[in-house]
Formats: sequence, structure tokens, C-alpha cells
Amino acid sequence: MSISDACLNHAKDLLQAAQRLCKGNPYPHISYHLATLALEEIGKSQLIIVNYCASFKEDSSERATKWYEDHEKKLFWALWGPLFCGSEVITDKKLNELEGLAKTIHETRLRGLYVDPLNNSAQNPKDIITSDNARMLIALAKKRLRMEGRKAAISLSEDERQNLSWFLLATNDIEKRRIIFGRESFEKLAGLGQVSAWVEWLRQKFDKAEAEGRAMAEKELQRPAPSEEEADKDKWKLKIRLFTNSHSIRPKPLNWWNNSVNGLNIFPTNNRSEMIIEITLSNRVSTQALWSVGWYMARRFIASLNIGSMGFFWWYMPEQVSRYYERLRDIETNLDFNIDRNPTLRIDWKRGILSEQDLINTALCFPFFPGPDEKVKQEPFDNYLRGLGLLSKTDIHMQFEANAFECFYNSLRGGMRQYGAWNGTGSFIPIFYNFMSEFMTSSEDMYKYLKYAEILETPKPNIQGLTLGEVGTMKILCDTFFNKTFRHLSENRHAQGVQ
Repeated sequence: MSISDACLNHAKDLLQAAQRLCKGNPYPHISYHLATLALEEIGKSQLIIVNYCASFKEDSSERATKWYEDHEKKLFWALWGPLFCGSEVITDKKLNELEGLAKTIHETRLRGLYVDPLNNSAQNPKDIITSDNARMLIALAKKRLRMEGRKAAISLSEDERQNLSWFLLATNDIEKRRIIFGRESFEKLAGLGQVSAWVEWLRQKFDKAEAEGRAMAEKELQRPAPSEEEADKDKWKLKIRLFTNSHSIRPKPLNWWNNSVNGLNIFPTNNRSEMIIEITLSNRVSTQALWSVGWYMARRFIASLNIGSMGFFWWYMPEQVSRYYERLRDIETNLDFNIDRNPTLRIDWKRGILSEQDLINTALCFPFFPGPDEKVKQEPFDNYLRGLGLLSKTDIHMQFEANAFECFYNSLRGGMRQYGAWNGTGSFIPIFYNFMSEFMTSSEDMYKYLKYAEILETPKPNIQGLTLGEVGTMKILCDTFFNKTFRHLSENRHAQGVQ
């Protein structure tokens, strides 16, 4: 029996258990959960097949493990699998039904499993999901399972394999995923009628955008060589070691940066969670100014890298995020015993390998970072860097979630004012809401972040119950705004022919 078949057999067992629990309606929320698990197993079966068909070579096991643990990703492939395999006709109605359904199912399942300690009503999960909800999901899972039994073997051309590989990786990227599953993209899919043609169109669209971004970044970073009289002799080389818990560092993507940028190079180490930055300064920098100039350049690069990659890079990472002890042993049995903090104080950034595109985004941010004398303009980025510093210090001994969240919120608020997205008069809350609505689909999440924003607008803000994951989301909102703003500024600069 193949692993894919084992997943489908397990899905069948889970569905039978869900149906038995649904009879008499005593536990509809548990039935719903089991039906969701069945869909996840169907989706996992799909992922196993497409992962094989895509013929991933580099880091396939590491990547696949993350996919198989991603609940929403498995639900997505359970629902969308028939479209990719060509066993269903694509219509506007079908797309409307599927849009956001994986996320909705997962969030509903969670509300039916756990009591929300932040909800003042303290609603019993059993009362959240009805018997009709459970029966409808069971029917959907049964339909998908029957379709798997009738599905023919998948045969892909080499171009289709490459397109599928691209699609699997692209949907891991938050910003790309928003575009891929946006209304314009869905309208194109309905018009084309074939997923293979749609994926090819998406890939060409993103390839074109990335090529244009690369060209802009290279033009931003390349400057005409100075004359011999004006040439500055290199005098100082500043070496910085950065760490990350959001990305894996590989040598190949760094080549683009090192071939494009003068005076700032990035090198990998044997540790894939760290990198070496070398900043070259000219003899124009005096000994007295060396510390401050180097500090400014380091902060400028680190802010640009964090924004461009939408991850977390800093001089050090928090270490004791779940344990305060070195060893715990049971004296009677003489066996080691482990107890960890739950949840662990670590953000799951879900970013993967630091890619060339991440570095292109970094290059687009770097030129627009305010100069060392522009103190007022630096304020949003001071808040941003302060938030990163607080994240790096958050562990089991001291926690700074609320402080870091406030820093990222103030960074976004100040950035929107500085770059014209908010005029600085009236309440910022509606501006914040409109910006969030472009990226968040859950009304509950949006309401929660609005409540946080309202608290932060008070004279003495005091946010309770904030999670580290929510701090990460606030940082991502900052990253999204600054990336979009700097790309727009770069496009305007090149349209005007400015070097």
C-alpha cells in the first residue's frame, strides 16, 4: 500500500467515526473535527502526489514536512485537488464556493475544540457547531473521498511539472498567495477554464514582475564610477554576524546581492540560521565618526532585510523559549524527563529559504531608508527596530509581547503618516481598518486587532492577553506597507529618469 493510499484509508476511518458520533447529535463539534481531519488526510494524499509530480530536488523532505503539518494547506489541496487533476469543470460558482473555504473550515474547527479564554461570554465549543454544520462537512468529505477513488493517474509534461513546482512554492509566500487567490486571478481562472493554463499565466505574471523588480533594484544600487580625483579609497571593513529563526540561509541566493551591491556583502556560514555581513567604508569616514556611521549602516541594512524578507533577523535570537533548566531526571527510574512551556515563545514565520526575491525586496527598501541626519523621518524605523530588539529579548524570563506590538503599531502609524497614506489628522483607526481589510479575511481577527489599536490610542495603553503570534502579524503588516511603498517610490523614480 502506498503512503497516499494509507492517507485515504485513514480518511475513510475518520469519516466513519464522524458519522457515528453525528447520529443522535450529542457531539456535533467532535464530528466536525473528525470530518476536518478526514479532509486533511485527503489533502495530504494530494500533496504527496503533487510533491512527487513536481520532482522537488532541494530540501524536499524539509519542505514537505512543513506542508504536511500545515492544516490550512492540507485542507486547500483537499478542496482544490480535483481542479488541478482536471476532474471538475471550473465555473464562477465553484470558485466562489472554494474561496477562503479552507481557512473557514480550520477556524470553525478550532472554535469547536477550544474554549477561548479571551471571550467574555465563555461559550461552550459544543454550542458553536451545529449538527447541520457537521453533516454538511461530512458530506463534502465523502464526496471528495469518492472522487479520489475514481481519479485517473496524473501525467504531466516537463513544463507542467515546473509550473506545479512554482505554484507549490509561490503559495507559501504571504504576499503572492494574496494575489494568487485574489478576485482578478480567479476571474482569469474562470475565463481560461483550465488550471494548468491559469498556473502558467500566474507564473509568467510573477516572473515579469520579479524581472522588473530586479532591474529596478540593480539600477538603484549601481552608480556611475567616480573619476580618479573623486574616488574614495576603501579603509574600513566592518563585520557583523546576524541570526534568524525565520529563514534558512543558502549560498546561491546571496550571489545576486554580492554581484549587484558595492560595499556591502553577505556570506553564509556552516550554520543555516546565521549570516555574515561585511560593510566597507571609505577613508572619508574619520575615526571619530566610524562608530556612528557603521551603526547607521548596520541598522539601515537590518531594517531593510527584515522588511524585504518579512522575516526576523537580528544580532541574536532568544534562546530559553521553553525551558529554564539544563536537565531534569526522575530519581526513581533514573530516566530523563522533559517539561516545556506551552506554547513555546517562538513565532512560526513560515518563510523557508532566504530567496533572491527576498534580497531584491531588501535592495528596493535600502535606498529609501532615511539618511542619518533625517531624525524625524527615521522615527517609524526607530520604532520598527525597537520592536525587533524586544522580540529578540522575549523569552521565559522576560516577555515583551505588548511592548513589541506597540512598537510595530507605531511604526506602521508613523510610516503611513510619513508616506501619505494618512494625513495625520482625525482618527488613525479607520485607516488601520482599511489597510487590514486588504489582507485579513477573518472578521474576528480584524475585530481583535482593532481593539488592540483602540487601546494603543489611549493615553496609558495596557494590552492584556496578547500572543507572540499576534506580534508577528503586526510586524508583517508593517513589512507589507513599507514594501509596497518603497516599490511605488522606486517605480516613480525610474519613471522620472532619476538615477
